[in-house]
Amino acid sequence: MDNTADKKRIAKNTMLLYIRMGITMFVSLYTSRIVLNTLGLEDYGINNVVGGIVTMATFVTGSLASASQRFITFELGMNNFVRLKKVFATSVFIHYAIAIIIAVICETAGVWFLNHKLNIPLARMDAANWVLQCSILSFAVNIISVPYNALIISHEKMNVYAYISIIEVMLKLIVVFLLVMIPFDKLKVYAVLWLLVAVIIRLIYSLYCRRKFKESRVSISYDHAILKEMSAFAGYNFIEISANMINKQGANFMLNIFFSPVVNAARGLSMQINSIIDGFVSSFTTAMNPQITKSYASGNKEYMLQLMEKGSKYSFLLFLAISVPVMTETEGILKLWLKLVPDYAVIFVRLVFINSLIELMTRTFYVVISATGKIKQYQITIGIFKLFNLPLCYILLEFFSCPPECVYVVSILFTFIIMFMKLFFMRRLIDYSVGMYIKNVIVKCITVGIISLLVPLFVFKNWSMGALGIFSACCLSFLYGLAIIYLFGLERKERSLVKKALLKTF
Repeated sequence: MDNTADKKRIAKNTMLLYIRMGITMFVSLYTSRIVLNTLGLEDYGINNVVGGIVTMATFVTGSLASASQRFITFELGMNNFVRLKKVFATSVFIHYAIAIIIAVICETAGVWFLNHKLNIPLARMDAANWVLQCSILSFAVNIISVPYNALIISHEKMNVYAYISIIEVMLKLIVVFLLVMIPFDKLKVYAVLWLLVAVIIRLIYSLYCRRKFKESRVSISYDHAILKEMSAFAGYNFIEISANMINKQGANFMLNIFFSPVVNAARGLSMQINSIIDGFVSSFTTAMNPQITKSYASGNKEYMLQLMEKGSKYSFLLFLAISVPVMTETEGILKLWLKLVPDYAVIFVRLVFINSLIELMTRTFYVVISATGKIKQYQITIGIFKLFNLPLCYILLEFFSCPPECVYVVSILFTFIIMFMKLFFMRRLIDYSVGMYIKNVIVKCITVGIISLLVPLFVFKNWSMGALGIFSACCLSFLYGLAIIYLFGLERKERSLVKKALLKTF
């Protein structure tokens, strides 16, 4: 079967999502500095901690968003319009219900926690309550938008998704300028304007979907069988998402208990840098995921497995290409950016990058397993296994007085073991050749990764730490990494395609 059109669509959608990611990142970095200066440290801190009461609940919706996109994409692949309408209507119903439930919880427990437990100056308590109310409404609006976002991605209209995201960040940029000019309580103004942006984006998503996709023109209703199926799917997803959340927050708490807030700052910094780079890689997988699910639904297993293998390998190589210069000149880059670099920041950044590289080698596996719908054993097994991460870290810190980086080393160990657990489930669920994947993807990625990283780390170890020296070292290590990826990471056919694209461009 000729999948040329699908491959071109993936390439086009990936490019659009990269543009979206670049603009979003640039605006976010710029606006965060202005908001901090305009609100001041105290109000900025209040906005973050009070908004955090609501955002703590957002991990609940992650499983729902994944379920919505999987079921919508699957029905599109099956070309079953009648069931597609029922799936979308049920998804909307679920998200409205969750929005109401969490809003009620926040309006009761959240309001009580804010007014009786949080350390907020009495003079700013009124503004803090404004922030909470606006955050609750924004959260509810964003939840209701999830099925529409999923519909756009499932239809692979990444240009629309990218354009709306760019409109959103532009609106947030306008919010920052208005914040500076409006002569009222800055914190209240910021909260209200942020809510207004959420409402506008929600209306844009809804209007576009209703205009372009017939299946979105439904009333709020549900099909009992589909509701049960989607709820079970989301529930099993919730297990692993919860395990990830517990590990992430638990590691932060333990580092704070055993060491100091400075170590937490270093961890936060490492996670932020990793998140920025991973965002670019996620743009590629976001463009590819719908095709994997549709291929499974239509019975095209061969193309699905091809996408899975290519998706994992290319994700790894993309992340590696960007991480080589960052890992080579971690200390120099951090000093130029921050001036004062927290202790452990350098080693934390490098370790979290290694962890991400290992995870990327099997990132597309979940999309394939999700497409089958048989995620119960997978999610329970992986989720429960991940929960052993935190106790092991505690034992090492409490009884063996290990340094803080042991938290990252344990995480890397678990990620490596989980990689092979995923291979086991792939072989079991879709009768896939594990040995072939290890040979074609894992061994190749690890080999290319070691060669790409070790040489620059050794060569530039005593390189000049001036701005020019850091810049030249980054450029040289980046070019070296690209060369290794091109020569050893790509197949002959892939190298030929890259060569043709470069000749066509230049």
